[in-house]
Amino acid sequence: MKLIPQNPTFFDLLEASARRALDAARLLERLVKEEPGVWDKFVEMRAQGRTDEGITHQLIDKLNKTFVTPLDREDIHDLAFKLDAVTGAIVVAADRVSVYHTGRRETQAPALLALLVAACEEVCTGVGRMRKPKELKEALETARKIHRLGNDADLRLHAALEALFAEPVLTPADVLETIKTKEVYETLKKAIDRCEEVADLIHGVVVKNA
Repeated sequence: MKLIPQNPTFFDLLEASARRALDAARLLERLVKEEPGVWDKFVEMRAQGRTDEGITHQLIDKLNKTFVTPLDREDIHDLAFKLDAVTGAIVVAADRVSVYHTGRRETQAPALLALLVAACEEVCTGVGRMRKPKELKEALETARKIHRLGNDADLRLHAALEALFAEPVLTPADVLETIKTKEVYETLKKAIDRCEEVADLIHGVVVKNA
């Protein structure tokens, strides 16, 4: 992960928060593949976010100490928490994957994960473009791409649940596996939903500053 400068700007911190979400999404892909040691990285990420050194804490502290800001204060505040919510949703999904161990039924998880990673990549791009006035229109297109990915995820989730419930359920263990797999799929979709909330904020900032 790219290091944060010693005296970061608001945009440095917002971009760092977006990269953190992308890092988490890519880690989740590795967790689903059952790579060893990946869950420990999520534990570290969760712990770091709760300290005063966390990116969101730094953003709010800087906001409270700064009189003139490059964007509306409310927008910076909302972006800080919505970006953090993306990472939080991914950590929740990782927790479900780690605890449930339902790999034999999670046949659609890789497709949802690919959409999540793509959405997080677009979040990084969109947040990065906000610091450059000449790229605000491109940031708006990035927000639209995130919503298109969200629409694709809606369709993928529907197909995944339809396929899941079409499978034969013969034992109580099968019922439990089906319920757990459904929750994994839905937590992945919720993480993509959080990306769409960031897209809405990017859209609002662009409209205000166009």
